[in-house]
Amino acid sequence: MIGGAASIAGATAIKLSPVRIQKALLLLSFVGMSLLILAQVPALLMWLLYGGAFTRHWMPWEALGMAIGIALHSWIGLIAVTAMVAAGKALRGGLEPGLKLSRRGWLSFAAVLLAVIGAVWGWDEYQNRNWIASISPADGAENVPLHTEISVAWKGSYDSMGMRIDYADEPDLHTPGATAASPYGISFTPEQPFYPGRKVKVTVEAGRRTHTFTFTTAQR
Repeated sequence: MIGGAASIAGATAIKLSPVRIQKALLLLSFVGMSLLILAQVPALLMWLLYGGAFTRHWMPWEALGMAIGIALHSWIGLIAVTAMVAAGKALRGGLEPGLKLSRRGWLSFAAVLLAVIGAVWGWDEYQNRNWIASISPADGAENVPLHTEISVAWKGSYDSMGMRIDYADEPDLHTPGATAASPYGISFTPEQPFYPGRKVKVTVEAGRRTHTFTFTTAQR
């Protein structure tokens, strides 16, 4: 829906804008249509994995519901590809000579696009390294009490989260306990004491972020 509205707004703006703005909008259409195509991939995978189960409440035949879903997403992708081809033709001067983009223009667009991708990637990497606000026990802590509660707080809020507790030298050893979570953090209270003198590995997940830290329990 958002993509369709953006496409209509872009098409209207191209008609009303001067040539330089038209070229810029045509270049932006490559980015927008590429994202629109990528957005269809997970949807198509869901249809292929789960079939027409999503349509049971309104479609009597799952196979038909699956076919309709795949057809709609494929059609959206095909329209996006067609739009990209048309934009490329226009920027090569195939529609109007005045819209032809010079070699320098293509290189400038590629440089700006790479700079934006690099900035987004860099910011995401920074977030991956700095999204944790506090952890307890501290990473690398030693002589941690056997009954200690493990807690992690992060910056911002997340809708999905999880915590895994393992002994570093015996990861298959089960650690029973109670987990409590909120959009801003998660905690684990063991039902029984941790084994003494063992290195405990904690892995926390929130959204698509992951953080791992360790501590060593007291000898007794």
